[in-house]
Amino acid sequence: MQTPGWAGIMTAGHGHGAATGATQGRAVIARRGAATLALVAAVLLAEALAVLAVYPGTPVFDWRAQVPAAVAVLVGSADVHGFLMAVAVCIVFAARPTARAALLGGLRPAPAASWIGLTVAGAGVLLAPGLLVPADADRAVVLAAILCWLLGGAAIVVGAVFAAAPPQAWRSMARAAGPGLWIVLGLAAVAPSVAYGVQTAWRWTPLATLTFNATAALLNLIGQPVWTAPERFEIAVGDFHIAVGEYCSGIEGIGLITTFTLCYFVLFRDRLRFPHALALIPIAMAASWLLNVLRIAALTLIGAHVSPQLAQDGFHSNAGWLFFTALALALMALADAAPIFRRPDASPGRAAPPLSQDVVAAQLLPFVVFMLSAMIVAAASTTPDLLYPARIAATVAALWFFRRLYLRLDWRIDRVALAAGAAVGVVWVATSPTDAAPLSAAVAGLTGWAFALWAATRVLGTALVVPLVEELAFRGYAMPRLDFGGVVGRAVAVTASAGMFALLHDRWIEGFAAGVVFGLLALRRGGVVPAIQAHAAANALIAAWAVATGEWGAI
Repeated sequence: MQTPGWAGIMTAGHGHGAATGATQGRAVIARRGAATLALVAAVLLAEALAVLAVYPGTPVFDWRAQVPAAVAVLVGSADVHGFLMAVAVCIVFAARPTARAALLGGLRPAPAASWIGLTVAGAGVLLAPGLLVPADADRAVVLAAILCWLLGGAAIVVGAVFAAAPPQAWRSMARAAGPGLWIVLGLAAVAPSVAYGVQTAWRWTPLATLTFNATAALLNLIGQPVWTAPERFEIAVGDFHIAVGEYCSGIEGIGLITTFTLCYFVLFRDRLRFPHALALIPIAMAASWLLNVLRIAALTLIGAHVSPQLAQDGFHSNAGWLFFTALALALMALADAAPIFRRPDASPGRAAPPLSQDVVAAQLLPFVVFMLSAMIVAAASTTPDLLYPARIAATVAALWFFRRLYLRLDWRIDRVALAAGAAVGVVWVATSPTDAAPLSAAVAGLTGWAFALWAATRVLGTALVVPLVEELAFRGYAMPRLDFGGVVGRAVAVTASAGMFALLHDRWIEGFAAGVVFGLLALRRGGVVPAIQAHAAANALIAAWAVATGEWGAI
């Protein structure tokens, strides 16, 4: 049995309806659409393999130099735009049973040959520049190649869409989905461009100048012999030099803490007092900038008086995340403790449960321990990989503390979740970069039982501990609280939780796609367990591949 409250909070919020819709959808596919979908997918897979073979990296001709920068960005990210829009359609398709039934009911008994021909022709047009255009092509030829890419890609998409179902079936699906479909499609279409704009915004010289001057003043204030070169944004104490560039201005931290604060507003909107709580935003921004100045000053002191290697390889890369986490926790504590920010009726009238029975704590604290331990060992050690077993031990201790709550979940095996997770793992391995980071020298130097213990901890942590911790946080805690109801609310919840999940990974696109899959599985069954099982299956497959090939950097 599940305790009262645990089932509701640990689920994705729409179990019965989603499961019923999924059952109906599977029945429709079994009756009339499985062969059509399989054949269209096979054609697309063959075309994708051909594209990878012809374009294994960048084209041999320098097309970016021949077009305006904005055009280069749009063309270069066209595949990302298309991928995100396809994911958006899948989210709406999964979250709205009526839309799903409308489309599945209209699938063709067999793919339309004319539309399959269009997608094959589109692939040929897309591949032609890679096969025919020389490295020294002039501007006219390059522009023609770009046009081929755009027209070929459009033909592939249109051909595949209408090969699977006629236009009237797609119109029925769009009507059933309502405005949520267009909202989600629009967000997916503009997301890469917005991300590019945000990336360029990090380079803000006035803020970098202010940060540089404040850091130098702080070091002078504590009596350090500071040498500065303002024209190059350089600061030195003793023999240790740093450059406070535009990317060190603090605007990235300001953006992150502002985003966190806005997410906090959404998640805890029923407990906060508006508009008073909006004052937390300028407080967060100012505190983030001050902590960035403190971080740079501390980095300089560590490099000058303790260890330049620790300053550069450990503290520099991870202190920012430590300070961000500390500030985020402080903001949450302030919002909860200060009456001006909290609604008068936000405090419960009954006593809080013991910590070991607190559902929210069980969802979040293991994740907090896992992330904080990563930041601490990375900031305090030049060999953080060597301390991975200590991180897993701390995280397992946190999980053990809440074991009674976890045991009340429904842990029956979900074969669909395991299959979906295995598919995620296969895609992750297949798209793994060839230049993945190797093991640190300290870990590579381990031998015998020492390396066996480290390797076993790494594999078990990756396959069992990490999926449980991350899914409890993202699909167990965050996703239900981001769900406003309806197709738009479900789509936002799945997308936003997948986006947060992607930020934990170097490979954002693959991480986002995996997060969407895990979110849809949680939505399908109305609980977090299927997402945990899928994540564990994916990670177990990736870990097995890492062991077999020695690519430990993949996990």
